[in-house]
Amino acid sequence: MAILSKINVAVFNGDERTLIDPILGRPFSHNLDKVKYTTSYSEADYILGHLDYLECNRDYYIISQTDVFQKYSDKFVFWSMHDNPSFAYVDKKSIKFICQPIYNSDINKQHRVIPVPLQMRHFELEMTKDRDYIESIRNTKKENNFVYVGQIIYANREWLRNLDLPKYDFEETKPIWGIKDTKSRIQLNKDFCARISKAKYCFAPRGVGSSSFRLYQSMMAGTVPIESGMNDYPFKEFVDWGKFTIKNEKNLKSLLTNEEKYVILRKNAIDFWDKYVDIPSCDKVIFESYIGENFKRV
Repeated sequence: MAILSKINVAVFNGDERTLIDPILGRPFSHNLDKVKYTTSYSEADYILGHLDYLECNRDYYIISQTDVFQKYSDKFVFWSMHDNPSFAYVDKKSIKFICQPIYNSDINKQHRVIPVPLQMRHFELEMTKDRDYIESIRNTKKENNFVYVGQIIYANREWLRNLDLPKYDFEETKPIWGIKDTKSRIQLNKDFCARISKAKYCFAPRGVGSSSFRLYQSMMAGTVPIESGMNDYPFKEFVDWGKFTIKNEKNLKSLLTNEEKYVILRKNAIDFWDKYVDIPSCDKVIFESYIGENFKRV
């Protein structure tokens, strides 16, 4: 009988602390029961190339010039949530888990780019640990039909301001990136998700990059997202995104005439978030689907 051994993972531009960090070590850090840290690049099955989330292109360039990358580029695994991860399209050997792909599915496959959900790093991880909170907003009474709370001065979002829709909760807000305190940021996230949970549908257009935080937060909150601008879709091999999101709907008011369809979309959106977006669950699916198949057998 074959016995599955642990995967040996080295870290470049970091160390074992990077590997076990729940955010920096993704997707390995939520699969530590299947991973063994090694300092040997030659013995490693994978090499996690740590990239600063704001300077991923710079860090990748530095790493790509090293002898280690030149010799073991097919072992390297990178993760990025950056708005413009141009580094992901430089080589065709390393694996890149990218939250905001620049190109479509065909080009992504050529460069071993795997789309993954966009999340607010440790802020979101801490927020979603509160399962009672998640359950409470999912049970919130729907007071509105549509909601959009956020910035509209960029990424061609101006159309959201003047929509003629019944029970449309709209508010233009200021950037929140200057808020670095974890406690304050988590509370802001909770307040935001609680607000969108009061609507049946949430507009989730792309931002500066090709994805949207609110797209996934809507699913978590039990609100069906109306998405636009995505270049590629996470886990599309396993799920049909048309079963839990709305896209290219010209007559938005017609969404309110089919309650049965809405109920199904909402349930599917919650189920997708639970299995494929919630960070620990997401990383387990990634590991099993794209990493674990390469387990060594002894």
